[in-house]
Amino acid sequence: MELPDGRMMRWSLAADPVFGMLAPYRKQESVTTPGGRTLTVTRSHSATLSNPADPSSVIALQDMTNINGKSFVDVYARGTRTTTRTTPAGRSFVTTTDL
Repeated sequence: MELPDGRMMRWSLAADPVFGMLAPYRKQESVTTPGGRTLTVTRSHSATLSNPADPSSVIALQDMTNINGKSFVDVYARGTRTTTRTTPAGRSFVTTTDL
């Protein structure tokens, strides 16, 4: 797809690991400027379910995002209600959800 300012965008969709194509996500996308600079983003999602037929039975989720060769990893653990993000520099940040 070409934008009015001359940038080119391309992307491909993939099925969500829990809801399939009812909730697709952009697995790969790229934006190229008229000057030839490119931003490339690749994503992958995975889920662990205690019952594969029940989308509410999520035990853990993992999302990996790669931006121009640098990977960010997010891991959600239902048992502890924590999300751990690991940056390309190896730093980790933990967020606890209090519901």
